[in-house]
Amino acid sequence: MTRQNRATRRFESSEVEYVSNMGGGYTYFKQMIPKKIFYKLKLIQFEDKQFSAFSDYSVYLNKLFGNYMELPPKSERSFSRHNVIKLCFATKKNQNE
Repeated sequence: MTRQNRATRRFESSEVEYVSNMGGGYTYFKQMIPKKIFYKLKLIQFEDKQFSAFSDYSVYLNKLFGNYMELPPKSERSFSRHNVIKLCFATKKNQNE
């Protein structure tokens, strides 16, 4: 088990008030949200599909992005937090070649 997994599971069943995404693109504290929001989910519609989301996802999104419903000016937009990776999975057919 990795060090991060051990740290993550250390407080899994304890009475902590906040949780965070340790593997996200922002700092641990920026992504910290009340645990009660994280574990209370609801279905939301996005285009023609439904997804599970935090019950009060606006708390999380506001913390990360401020007014997330409004695009920042083009000069302030940044995509540097996201790395694009192409994955090629081998199939049985090409494993033998």
